[in-house]
Formats: sequence, structure tokens, C-alpha cells
Amino acid sequence: MGAAACVTFAACAEQPPDSQGRLEVQWTGSDTGKVAGRPTVEWCDSLRLLQIQVVRGDTGVALALYPGDSMLGGTYRVLLPARADSAPPASAVAVRWFASTAIRGFQGDSGSVIVERNRAGILSGRFEVAAKSATDTRRIRVHGSFRGLIPRPATAGCFPKPTPRDSEVDYSMESTYFRRGFGLKAEIEERLAADYHSTVVETLRANQYRLTVGPLTFRLAKEFGFCYGVDRAVDYAYETRAKFPDRRLHLVGEIIHNPHVNQKLRNMGVRFLSRGEDGEFDFSDLTAEDVVIMPAFGVTMADFERLRGIGCVLVDTTCGSVLNVWKRVDGYARDGFTALIHGKHYHEETKATASQVMKYPDGRYLVVRDMAEARMVCEFIEGKGDAGALASHFRNAVSPGFDFDQGLTRVGLANQTTMLSGESLAIAEEVRKSVVRRYGEAAAVEHFRSFDTICSATQERQDAVVALLTEPLDLMVVIGGYNSSNTCHLAALAHSKGVRTYHIEDADAIETETGAIRHQPIGSNREERVEEWWGTARLIGITAGASTPNNKIGETIARICAISGVGPQLQALIA
Repeated sequence: MGAAACVTFAACAEQPPDSQGRLEVQWTGSDTGKVAGRPTVEWCDSLRLLQIQVVRGDTGVALALYPGDSMLGGTYRVLLPARADSAPPASAVAVRWFASTAIRGFQGDSGSVIVERNRAGILSGRFEVAAKSATDTRRIRVHGSFRGLIPRPATAGCFPKPTPRDSEVDYSMESTYFRRGFGLKAEIEERLAADYHSTVVETLRANQYRLTVGPLTFRLAKEFGFCYGVDRAVDYAYETRAKFPDRRLHLVGEIIHNPHVNQKLRNMGVRFLSRGEDGEFDFSDLTAEDVVIMPAFGVTMADFERLRGIGCVLVDTTCGSVLNVWKRVDGYARDGFTALIHGKHYHEETKATASQVMKYPDGRYLVVRDMAEARMVCEFIEGKGDAGALASHFRNAVSPGFDFDQGLTRVGLANQTTMLSGESLAIAEEVRKSVVRRYGEAAAVEHFRSFDTICSATQERQDAVVALLTEPLDLMVVIGGYNSSNTCHLAALAHSKGVRTYHIEDADAIETETGAIRHQPIGSNREERVEEWWGTARLIGITAGASTPNNKIGETIARICAISGVGPQLQALIA
């Protein structure tokens, strides 16, 4: 039986932890690109809608299938959104980019989606779509496939219809707001390679992430270093310098949490804007002639509006995974739920995320750092805690005027994208259980929402460390900024598995003359120097946070070889 499909903007939901399968999409024409990954697959019973979507960085692709009464296989014609949801069986597919001020993307107006469903209810299929820009006359051809998809029930409140804020472009900012770079990748490639390339790392990759140098064997986690969001942010910063060589260039805070990368930007003439004693960024020296880069963590709504008011050129490098969290907490606030955020209240990303709920008059947030703080909140939800004690403990981690008696009756879980995934999921489950104890299972949906907003890159790096540790190691070296949340969590994860772990900021922490190491012990915020750290280690695990460039990984391995007396052997291997 024939059916209709629609390629359109579809609301983004984060991946549930048990999602399966794969969605792969490519497009050509006025814009070219591709995206692939494990998608979210959710069935919304009230809308009779199955949504399949994947988000990588700041690019999202979504298919919305309107099958009628039940999810059947067949051919779904592609229709525009206004027609698809009112004429089941039908379908919808979207290619779009997220930005803090606008969404630019394409919606399909012809083509088909072919769906196959096996006896176990697992879905696979393929699609060919012609799509038009939502804002101009550009067109693209989209084709892709999906396999192994298992639909899950959608949480109440998902799939809100797009609002004007979601779908309209703010044309007044077209000449002063940039989010997709300047098309200068070729111009900056040589400098990026000179600054961050590592022959040692490439040799490890070519040898199945393993390298034997004399008596030493190095094993590198298969996912490590720069993630998509960081790579993109650094690229855009370099492109911005190339685009505006004669303009004053500023950066709000740090581009990422890596001292080496930030110093490279300083060497390029980028001025770093810092917070004053009042905790606010000092924009008093900025003028409309200046160019300002916003970091991968994003900026708060208040800071964004201040920058817009100045009229300077804004280059937004906010990671797409962070933008997805913003959309989630925005939905919580819009629907009257408190955003309960697992994160560090002082972290730039969490500050920016929390600010999103303050767009609404009744928007509220509460930030919990770990399971211990989460359990304090859970006890109060169950009617056992004291509001005064909580107000004192969380005084720096709640929205202004937060009322614990009212604010915890309806909560929606989100997390800083770089937190430990296992802890975030455990906190969500702990809060859900408390809500059930208080209101009952049937009513829990009215008081609790949760989506895993850990970014895929963070999860992949954590999974890679776990996989690395399935074989014995003598010690583990984790490389990355001490203020890098995801790096600290990688070190904590390795340590929790019983492996002797050293978190170093970069290769300079290993002293070639003395053999000593300077590292930040797990759970500490102070660097310590240790002389007798190497011992008889022969099997060394290596990983790096999402903000650590490859050259710092290679330099670390080179220094370990140097203090072990096998530096010449390493040079011979990589020559």
C-alpha cells in the first residue's frame, strides 16, 4: 500500500541509553554533507508518529513516519510537513543545523521512504528525497538507509511542533552572526597540521592502536583526543583569524579546556575575555568593529544579548551536543518542569545551559554535582528532607528565588555533556524511583522526565577506556587540561577499574632529566610531583580528553620513551 512521507523539521530528543541500530545519510546539491550514527527511535502514541533521528555535532537528520494505527512496512511518499501529519499513512524526514539564534535546514517535498519490518518488529529501510531550503531557493538530494531499529515509547511531551523561534531566521543578524565557518578550510589546513599533527599517533593508528618500543608496549584507546565539536571550534577560530586578519579578535573565556590550544590562539593575536570579581565577563572594551568568538561550551543568554547589543561580529562555535541539551531544558521550562542538571554549577557549559530556562517567567533549575547531592534531592522529593538545609547547600546551584517545596514537584533531568555517563543515568533512575514513591507509578509521567544528554563523543571515549582495560595494563596515562571535565572523568574511570592512573596536562609534565611526573591525583584539584612513579611498568595505556590535540599525545609517548632509554628506537619506528 502506498503511503506519504514528509521531510521536515522535527524536534530533537537525545538518545536513550538502550537505543540500537544505525542511520546513515548523505546529501548533495546546494549543500553537501553526511551524518551517521546510532539514532533515537521513539513512538509517540498520541500523535501516531515514529521518529528516527541522529545528531552529530551541530547537524541533525530526522525521519518522522506517520503510519496510521500501527507501524507497518511499505513505501511512504515524501510530503511537506503540513500535509504529512494529516494524511496517514505518511512520513517526514529532516536535514537541519542548530544555532543559538536560528535553525537553517532543508525539508523534503518529493521522494520516498521504504520501510521493512521483520517478525520481531525490528525496522530497516532506505530513502531518496528531494529537499528544499526552509529559507531560500536552494535544493539538495538526500539519500540514506537505516537498519536494526527498535522503537521505544516516547516520553510525554516529546515532538513539540516547531515554533517561530525554532524555524525563522533572524535576518537582522545575517551579516554579523556566523555559525558554519567561512569556507576557509583549505587556507588553514597547513597551519592546523603544523600545530596539532603527530606522526607517533598516526603510527599507533596504523598498528591497531598498539606500539612496541623496546621493552615497552603502548596501547591507545580507540576513541581519544579532539572530538567533532572541539575540532570544529578550533577550525572556526583559525578560520576567523584568516577571515578578519586586520580586526581585533576576542574570545569569551577559553575556546576549549586545553592550555596548549588556548596558547596557540593567543599567539595568533586572539584576546581572551575574562570574568571580573563580580563573576561577569568584561565587555566594556568591545566595539561594533570587533570580532568575538563564542566558545564550544556556549555562552549564557545574558552574555549573548549583551554581545548582540554591542553589534560586534559573532562567531558561534557552540557544540551541537550542547545545543541539544539547551533544547531539552527549554522544553522542560516551557512545560513547567524544573531542569535538574547533573553537572558542575560553575562550569561554563552548565552556566549556559541553566540560563536557557530563564527565558521563561517560571523557569527554574537546580544543579547536582554527584549522586550524593542527587540523593539529598531525592529525599526531599519523598518528603524526608529540610528545605532550609537544601537551600543553604545548593545556594550557588539554583535559579534565583528557588522554592524547594514547589520546584521539585515536577522535574526534568539533563546533564552537562561531559559528565560520567553511568553516573548520569544512575542519578536519573534514582530520581525516577523517588518520584514513583511519592506520586505512584501511574502519575510519575506527570512529575518526571529524563533524557540522556551525554554527547556521543564523551560516551565513545569512556567506552573506549573500558574496552582498553579488558587487557591488563601496568599503568594508565590520561592527557588533558586539569579543568577539562571530560578528561577528569576519563582519569576517574580508569582509576575506578583498579589501574594506576596519572592525569597530566601535557607532555611537559614528564621531566626528561629527572624522570619525575607532575600530575593531578584523582579527586584533587592540585598538581603533585612524584619521582618514583614508573617502577617496572611495561604495558602502558594512553588516552586523552576530547580537547587534547594529537601532538600532545605523541609528545607524551616520546617523553616516556626518553626516560626509559628507548627514545632512539621510537624515532626509528616513526621515521
